[in-house]
Amino acid sequence: MATATAAVRYSNTQLITFLASVVADSTDFQQTLNTYGSQLAGNMTNLHNQLASEPYLTKRTQLVTDRDAIETQRTLEISNLSTIRTYTESLSNNTAYASLAEDTQLRSLMAKTSQTTAWQDYFNNYEERASKINPIYDTKVDSDKESIIDQALRDTGLTLDIDYVDLNAVVKKAKKDSRIDTKGFDRLTSEQTITNSCTQLLINTSNISVYSQSKLLLNNMNNYDRQQIADALDSNESSNTLS
Repeated sequence: MATATAAVRYSNTQLITFLASVVADSTDFQQTLNTYGSQLAGNMTNLHNQLASEPYLTKRTQLVTDRDAIETQRTLEISNLSTIRTYTESLSNNTAYASLAEDTQLRSLMAKTSQTTAWQDYFNNYEERASKINPIYDTKVDSDKESIIDQALRDTGLTLDIDYVDLNAVVKKAKKDSRIDTKGFDRLTSEQTITNSCTQLLINTSNISVYSQSKLLLNNMNNYDRQQIADALDSNESSNTLS
């Protein structure tokens, strides 16, 4: 490989030296030029053939692949850098604009004078969305959501580890469910309370034991609790995002 590379370099040098020495009245120009040109072409072909065979072919292919990847990244960087100033300016303006919502009078004024429906919606619904922001529900990736839901359920006492055969525990949880009207529950037995709760939640109780009812009721309440936390998490995320 070193010999082939040296030969190409040597023939290049000879051709350059020759062209630099040519004068207007040269009579052997074409013949000498052809000689040096053929010599260079032959040496280049020899080098190319070596590069096209192993062990150089694999390395050459890798170099080409690496160069393409670098060129792609370079193009992306140029594109990114060419727009970053415009983006930064827009971000700064939007941040300043959004901060006006903290003042009640300014918020009302901006809602009336904003030129886009997106900003009108932002100012008109600012208070409602702000009330839904809870740092407890902040998450960076979707995979964090399940663990946050589990922790929130534990913190609020809405445990999911109740055994459906423990009718008293299921009844206690049912009495905390906001969807269930507990009026008169104190006069009912645990079995009657579970059946009544199932009926209110439109859970079929026909021809099934009270334990089967308890299992269906518990699953329904657990799913509802998880969904409530998930909805609060989503509300926090959307309310905390300026789009």
